[in-house]
Amino acid sequence: MAKVKKKVANPRFTARMEKFCQEYLIDLNGTKAAKRAGYSPKTAGKIACENQTKPEIRERIIEIRAEIKEKTGIDAVELTNRFDRLSKKAEKAKNLSEARQNNIEIAKHVGYYEKDNQQKQAIINIS
Repeated sequence: MAKVKKKVANPRFTARMEKFCQEYLIDLNGTKAAKRAGYSPKTAGKIACENQTKPEIRERIIEIRAEIKEKTGIDAVELTNRFDRLSKKAEKAKNLSEARQNNIEIAKHVGYYEKDNQQKQAIINIS
């Protein structure tokens, strides 16, 4: 993932919250992002849900996505289209495992998939 400049101007917006935002965009998994950002593994799920409802975190994730799009020229729609093309190619080649994984990645990026099939607490706009 492209590294983006850190933005911690708001005194309530901590460096750990910034790290959470950066980590969340790796795999769109809030619990894993919280753990990688340094939150306790015991409370990571709860913190992830809380963080995803905070307006400043949601805004920062949108900003980071915009920065990534500007640097790479790839947005969530293009990424989803790429996974879709890979999935169809894998299905045609009868590689169902690869096709399944690509479909999971699509679902993650559009907010339909959680590892434990639990509904997300907050849906973050990917546009």
